[in-house]
Amino acid sequence: RWRCGMETQRRGDVRVYVTGFGPFAEADVNPTQVLVEGLHEGSDVSGVATLAGCFVCDVDCEKSTALVATLREGAETVCAEPSASGAPAAVVFVHLGVFASATSFRVESRAYNEATFRYPDASGRQPRNVPIRPEDGGVDQCLRTTIPVDAVVQRLRMKGHDCVVSDDAGRYLCNWIYWESLRAAAAPNRNAHALFVHVPPFAAVPEETQRKFLNDLLAVVADACRSRV
Repeated sequence: RWRCGMETQRRGDVRVYVTGFGPFAEADVNPTQVLVEGLHEGSDVSGVATLAGCFVCDVDCEKSTALVATLREGAETVCAEPSASGAPAAVVFVHLGVFASATSFRVESRAYNEATFRYPDASGRQPRNVPIRPEDGGVDQCLRTTIPVDAVVQRLRMKGHDCVVSDDAGRYLCNWIYWESLRAAAAPNRNAHALFVHVPPFAAVPEETQRKFLNDLLAVVADACRSRV
């Protein structure tokens, strides 16, 4: 579901797109939906970036893939335009998912080409040990984000947030959308980046704290991407 329209893009060095998920078996109320729906259309991020699009996606394989296709189309348009500095603009996709047993934030460094679902998705699909994209190879293939996750986590810790770098995003929809997004961001002639972050339930970390984390996360990531423009 749309929360912010792509037509709200403004000229700037970095355009940020944020996604979250709706309810599923482990979260009747998904905190990422609440967080994403609380973002403001067209707002500035760190003074140099624009929050260009925000989406809440059903916990569904096909809809996740379709959402990434929409993001890819937006990235193609943005990267074809000059930024305010005259250099090609950068795009970053920031995906959020809930980790039901987490008590801190997990910044994911990679995704695997594997779908092994503990629970069916919203359409009843429950793949086991199969590639997300068979044309990309087997389930042992991984893609790594181009965003410097160690530096991002260090800066977030300096701001008082309890977060870690993780190299395992699971094998459910979080990993699925991350694989698709990293794949889209890696296309040639596109200054695009992707990042996935797992957040804890609100029972473990209150909503207000998570909103502050998300605002700081977007600012830090936008700044990291700006340095690459």
